[in-house]
Amino acid sequence: MEFPLTNLALPEMILLQLLVVAVSAAAGIVAFGFAMAVTPFFLIFLDAGLVIEMNIVLTAVLFATVLPQVRRHIIPGTLAAMLLGGALGIYPGLLVLQSLPNEALSLILTSVVIITALLAAFNRFPHFQREKTAGGVVGFVFTFINAGLALGGPIPALFGLNQGWLRDQMRAMLSSFFLVTGLAIIAAHVASGRLGQQEFFSAVLFVPALLLGSLIASRLAGRVNELLFRKLVVGVLLATSFGILGREIAAAL
Repeated sequence: MEFPLTNLALPEMILLQLLVVAVSAAAGIVAFGFAMAVTPFFLIFLDAGLVIEMNIVLTAVLFATVLPQVRRHIIPGTLAAMLLGGALGIYPGLLVLQSLPNEALSLILTSVVIITALLAAFNRFPHFQREKTAGGVVGFVFTFINAGLALGGPIPALFGLNQGWLRDQMRAMLSSFFLVTGLAIIAAHVASGRLGQQEFFSAVLFVPALLLGSLIASRLAGRVNELLFRKLVVGVLLATSFGILGREIAAAL
């Protein structure tokens, strides 16, 4: 059985390790965006199926390290509503999204994310008074899209930004939500045979770099004030969204 990463040259492996450090540091601060940021670079060297499985494992590990730092700031009712909505969105998401072209869905999703992020950046997005109800819808939409595209991360981030969550609330809510849904996805992929020993150990090779990035994030996050944190969230939203949009346009040409 050939190990998937044996074909990587040493400079390529070092480059990807440094990438994981940098991205996990940024994603550890804002609590989202890891998979969306590393995927285009991983795909240059690795098979798409392997990249998906590695991202699932690495994302869960990252948020498992972020959550203990901010768990006291979880909003229990809203989180429960998001998780319930997320559970309800998985099956219809698989049914609908697998029947449509991924390229078209990616373009639509990313365009919506960019427009919504711009509205949020200029404070023109309506605040939801019934946060639990809205949270359930957000959870549903996240897993509905994530089930087929693995691109739903910006949706809960936009929701938190829109609701005016403070820095630690945002990090606590997103890390806990992504960790629980990520563990559920890991279990499903293991049960289906998609996540096997090769994929798991390939991801493990990047865990030390990820932990270093998470440590850097833990040192920096406390120094980021609320205004700067909001700007960072919007910046990550736009950067990852434009990156995916550009990749899809290039693939279509």
